[in-house]
Amino acid sequence: MQIPDNAIGPMRSQWSVGQFTYNVPSQEKLAAFEKTLRNIPSHVSVVPTDPEHTEHLVRPPGTTYSNPAGVRFQILGYRKFDFRGAPGPVARDGLVRYHGGEPPVRVLPLVAHINPSPRLARLYGEVDAVTPKQIIVADAAGVDPRSRQLLQGLHFASWREIPDTVAVTIDSNDCSEGIIAHEFMHVWLDLVEGYEDHREYRNVDNGQNYFQVICVQSFIIDCKVQAALIERGFELGRFTQDIVDALCENAIALCTGQRPGNRIQAAFGARILARAFAVPELYEFTDEHWEKIAYAREIFERHVPEVAVLADRFTAAFKRHNYRDRGSAERLIDECLRLHFDFIQEPLDLKRDLIVRPDLIEWRNKFPHILPNVPPDAKHDILRRLIRDRWPSGTQVAARWSGPGKLAVRFIRPTSGDTVPVRPFNPSDGASNSVPFFEYDESSDWRRESCASMIRR
Repeated sequence: MQIPDNAIGPMRSQWSVGQFTYNVPSQEKLAAFEKTLRNIPSHVSVVPTDPEHTEHLVRPPGTTYSNPAGVRFQILGYRKFDFRGAPGPVARDGLVRYHGGEPPVRVLPLVAHINPSPRLARLYGEVDAVTPKQIIVADAAGVDPRSRQLLQGLHFASWREIPDTVAVTIDSNDCSEGIIAHEFMHVWLDLVEGYEDHREYRNVDNGQNYFQVICVQSFIIDCKVQAALIERGFELGRFTQDIVDALCENAIALCTGQRPGNRIQAAFGARILARAFAVPELYEFTDEHWEKIAYAREIFERHVPEVAVLADRFTAAFKRHNYRDRGSAERLIDECLRLHFDFIQEPLDLKRDLIVRPDLIEWRNKFPHILPNVPPDAKHDILRRLIRDRWPSGTQVAARWSGPGKLAVRFIRPTSGDTVPVRPFNPSDGASNSVPFFEYDESSDWRRESCASMIRR
């Protein structure tokens, strides 16, 4: 199987289809699949034969397909996934039920995005450089449409729960460059800048509250993600239109007599309404957009005034706290969690009910050709600092052991515009163009604690 050099997906040096479970369908199933395939969109890659089970008719590895946005994928293999704490399909009685700590398992295709833009490939490369974990991309297009609707497209990233894997899940039915970049930027912000809220609801079996905590955290963290993508030149017009369309659709529904089914749905509407007023700088609102937003707000105030009040409280919280700053963002998340849970009338004690589970990580030597005598955790931190502090292409790294358990490292700026690989070399080289050594003490958690005092330009 040939994978393009710039593809986004598992590292080619580590990839083998055999490491994942893939059961070849029988000839009868393949024939039935080919017949079914004629009646479904070409970009749907997994078709459940029975939504209550995990049996799937699948396309074989090597298959390529495109979605309506022109994003091309190649299927690499298959792997089992579960969506802990996520909402399940809407039941016949119209109620939403949430998966707890043991959700059903789905078999999803692992794919490579084979036509990424240079800016997306660069973002992926930076994420790949700062983690020893293999990055995989899964396509959830075949998950039940009702679940997909509730999960807003099933786009999300998981980078702490699996020791050797960063899993980015997308839905090729509704996926663009901006959406893929959004998920990778979540990982980048945590691993490079330490911007993330790792707390989760203590009782995983209470799927409703578990998922609500995630929703409120994302409400704030997504703003930082969008701001970072704008700085890198990604086009986010799609997100602007999504906000306006969602507000207009909800306003029309309210005018026809429909009302939120419960307070959780009402709170979701409040977050949409608040986003337009809390962080307008993250969107490309035109005068026409603002007219529609104002119309929607008037309808909200008339028919569901409690939703408009909650939106105003969310907006006021954004004005008090700077979402771009990690410390301030934590206070903003706390305030929004209190507002949200008070509104849905669920008790929440931030100290008692929220916990931080450990980051499961295996320090594998993913780049043996780079700094071969440096342990993986130190190596990835060196790469993280190069990226975080925006050292220019061609910067060289000098590393030597300065004592038992201590590694001295210096960065040397390139003396010309030529691009050279980051590589170890004699620390005496280029001393006049270097910065002071920083010390790595293997007894400390230097990946998080010592970054403030290290390299200065």
